[in-house]
Amino acid sequence: QARLIGDYGLTMPQFGVLEILYHKGPLCINDIIEKTLSTSRNMTVVIENLRKDGYIKKEKSQEDQRKYMISLTDKGTAVISRIFPLHLENIGEII
Repeated sequence: QARLIGDYGLTMPQFGVLEILYHKGPLCINDIIEKTLSTSRNMTVVIENLRKDGYIKKEKSQEDQRKYMISLTDKGTAVISRIFPLHLENIGEII
């Protein structure tokens, strides 16, 4: 699994963020941290790297200007929609 994800230039934490956003839609950083069981310091780096690579965008929340919402870009959607089915296939083979 890690090799497959690495083939796309992603780390496992980056894949986790993309996968959550793919299935749940835009989320605030705290929700992503909670769902990935990560630390805020680590997640800040992961999110910033994904943003620099063009996979996600970070925008102020419409409901609460103190929060930022993280969502997939077209590039992020394209890569996770290619990887995720292969990831599920690999899990099925392992089980």
